[in-house]
Amino acid sequence: MNNSKGAKDWLEDARKYLESAEKRLLAKDWRGSCQDGQLAIETLAKAIIACFEEPKWTHKPGEQLEKLLEENKTEIVKTIGENLFFELEEIGTVVDDVAPWHGWSTYGKIESDRIISPFEISSEEAARELVQKARQSYKIAAFFIKKWFEE
Repeated sequence: MNNSKGAKDWLEDARKYLESAEKRLLAKDWRGSCQDGQLAIETLAKAIIACFEEPKWTHKPGEQLEKLLEENKTEIVKTIGENLFFELEEIGTVVDDVAPWHGWSTYGKIESDRIISPFEISSEEAARELVQKARQSYKIAAFFIKKWFEE
């Protein structure tokens, strides 16, 4: 799926997750905001991956993204510059860092032999952090995809 349409489809889905995360943040729905923030970041990574190949079916696409960025570094740097290349690489790190939120915001988390519910673990602080990371990742991914396909 190394094509403009595939990448744009993933990017549009990510935009919708981000929009939902922001609305849930305003409504003080911390759990929903955490869930949609994580999904926005995951989907943004897959949008970038789709510029090169089919994204794998996983909540942790960082390794696939990092591999593709390294393989295509010269051409990517020519297209967007070295500073933005490093920001793309950061999405690969962030996406794997936030991946546990997919499960935590749905099922909760086991900690010290106790289950912490999704509503308890999803704090305002976590929601704001995930939404901020999603906003930043969206700006970078959208810019890259636009430049990559010269539109």
